[in-house]
Amino acid sequence: MKSEEIIENWKNQKSLIKPENRFTEKVMNQVCRYKQKKLRPLLAIMRWFSKLTFENPLVKFIFVASSVLLGLVRIAFVICMFLRT
Repeated sequence: MKSEEIIENWKNQKSLIKPENRFTEKVMNQVCRYKQKKLRPLLAIMRWFSKLTFENPLVKFIFVASSVLLGLVRIAFVICMFLRT
């Protein structure tokens, strides 16, 4: 029983502590800053990749041509599968 009294006294003492003004706002601002810092490297990589790929007309052409070729290969594969059965 004595340990329960000690725990209850500790809880009562801690419950009397009042948080400082704007405590939740400060915590949420820190959380937002942490998220932004975590995303910065990813955004930099994405920006570099988009600059590399989509600003160069030759790269755009290669990207579109390879997508069309891949689509045609998939269509041919489906037709071959259909004809086999």
